[in-house]
Amino acid sequence: MRVTWFGRRGCERSRNSDAAAIAQRGQQCLAIVVDGAEKGPNSVELARYWANAVLERALAKPSPLSEGVVNGLLKREQGRLHHGSLRDIASYCLVSLDTDTLGVRIWHCGNCRVGLALPFTHICC
Repeated sequence: MRVTWFGRRGCERSRNSDAAAIAQRGQQCLAIVVDGAEKGPNSVELARYWANAVLERALAKPSPLSEGVVNGLLKREQGRLHHGSLRDIASYCLVSLDTDTLGVRIWHCGNCRVGLALPFTHICC
């Protein structure tokens, strides 16, 4: 399996605040894309932290991850961030793919989008 990602600076933004993290454990592939909003002073750092922290915490859980486990993990991590990043916000997409069954679960918050593309397909929006 080949996984790639790309981020683009939005038309109304001065910089790109995207971050991503990808990991595979057994038959489960996890990927998260985070889009930090420019409303706060540390949007890039928040996006990087959120992407890495969510994957690290997820990989520490028993495999395979259930929907309830991921929901609880996201809620706890978001609660931790709330105290230190009151002015920074981000949207995200977390994807869990079972490589044996090709079952997919997606969690998202905000306007961050994820999709599939055929190899060598040009993507434009």
